[in-house]
Amino acid sequence: MKLYISIAATMMMVCSLGCEGPVGPEGPSGEIGGLDKQIRIDFANPTLTTSRTFPYEHYGSIYRFNVQNYRDIGSVVFAAELFVSDSGGEAVVQLVDRSSSVVLAELTSSSTSRTYVESANLLSALPAGEVTLDVRVRSSQFGITAGISGATLLLYRE
Repeated sequence: MKLYISIAATMMMVCSLGCEGPVGPEGPSGEIGGLDKQIRIDFANPTLTTSRTFPYEHYGSIYRFNVQNYRDIGSVVFAAELFVSDSGGEAVVQLVDRSSSVVLAELTSSSTSRTYVESANLLSALPAGEVTLDVRVRSSQFGITAGISGATLLLYRE
């Protein structure tokens, strides 16, 4: 029993020394405590390769996405690792609003090793309200395999 009391007393002391106050709805200035500067929303599919030049191959989706559900977002970036089997072609990847078929971002790479590629800020291009975002991939040239790995939507707070 003494051990439990000692552990509880130590935990209370550590918390009182290391905590800056309540977190959550009762946090400082009535704000939700601990807001992240970057929010990552990953597409579920790990890796996809295709030799299609048209139509695009579907890679993955984010359903019911609404950027307005996130506080103080200053920029939204689409990123992925791309590669091709031969540097004579390109991996072409698009982020698309499914309901309108509008291409929000396009990434390309002609590297034969996995290369991290980011879009410009998409915040102003994102539709207001809830949407389904699709990622699709194709090769720029017949006979060359294009690949995508680790596609992510990155939301940055101001």
